[in-house]
Amino acid sequence: MAGTGGGGDMLYNTRLRGRGRGRGVRIPEDGVSSPLRRPNINGQSVRTTLAEITNRMKHVDMTTMDEDATQVMNMVENYADTGKQLEDVADSLCKLALDNFIFGMEAANLCSKMANLEIEQVKFRYSILKSLQAQFVNRETLKKDNTNSWLGLVTFLVELFSVMRTQNGEILKALVKPVFVCLTELLGNSTEEEVEHCIHELKRRGRFLQEQDGCNMDKVILCLRERLVDPETSTYVRCLLLEVFEMSAKGWALDDDTKAFYKDIITRY
Repeated sequence: MAGTGGGGDMLYNTRLRGRGRGRGVRIPEDGVSSPLRRPNINGQSVRTTLAEITNRMKHVDMTTMDEDATQVMNMVENYADTGKQLEDVADSLCKLALDNFIFGMEAANLCSKMANLEIEQVKFRYSILKSLQAQFVNRETLKKDNTNSWLGLVTFLVELFSVMRTQNGEILKALVKPVFVCLTELLGNSTEEEVEHCIHELKRRGRFLQEQDGCNMDKVILCLRERLVDPETSTYVRCLLLEVFEMSAKGWALDDDTKAFYKDIITRY
């Protein structure tokens, strides 16, 4: 995931707006044009805190993502004066995603909305990639000490790869290797919980991953097949693997009868 920096990598047009102390913050053209202002106390504006931003990010929802993202961006603008502070926001959002893998989809979509925020030539897009890189490098520790964070990392990586784009609408190539490495490791010498998690990600995003990198996806399917025929694999996990194996062979789409068949078989275990 190295080499994610670089100038001019914006998803859409932005305008530079300076506010106080020579600071410039880039916000999307279609975003709210004024920052969230805190009440004045004794004639002084109260700054938004990182804890408040973190709490607001924790409660974003897919059904209100545009509104939620706008509020978060305005809070960030009121809080951050430096690139380091923007990186702190990215680190906080990454931690939220790792703490709860169910939140991965919301976190990734929020990142996509905030991608173009820029302070002191530090872009949020690169800040979140930097934070993810550190977690990816540290994944062996996550596997050992905190399985939930390891699974959260995988979901966040897969979802961010699926929704975030460069200025030119291209995928973030820096995420290709981490995504497929993590999926492969989930199918290797792993627990039943990890295999289940991989199956969950492949059922949601398998078609997209196949379209973006068929070669690496073929390697994942090969690992899936090896786990499928492994005599140590439980009947329950073998059914899960077989369903995804058939999905991959049929263009990642199963008819209703086949879905019902696997549902019936899996629920027996």
